[in-house]
Amino acid sequence: MENGVALQLIGGNWQLFSNLFAIWNLKINSVSNSHNRRTKRAFKRQEEEEERMKKHNELVAEFNQHVDEAYKYVIYCLMVSIIAMCFAVYFITTNFV
Repeated sequence: MENGVALQLIGGNWQLFSNLFAIWNLKINSVSNSHNRRTKRAFKRQEEEEERMKKHNELVAEFNQHVDEAYKYVIYCLMVSIIAMCFAVYFITTNFV
């Protein structure tokens, strides 16, 4: 089809082509807006997940610190108990010999 014939066809049916273009443009904008909303929601969800993981990691680090302190105190208690037992054995053996 030559340009002249195409222009006559469009010119004769201008309202139809105008409406088709408007519908096509609305559809393109709708898809674009939907994509933008989905992208924003996904980004917001990702930020919330990162914040949740940051808080979780802080809690885990704090818990691990408390566990380390507890192990340290248990080891100190065992060392004191062993030293006390050594003194007890020494005093018992020196008094009964």
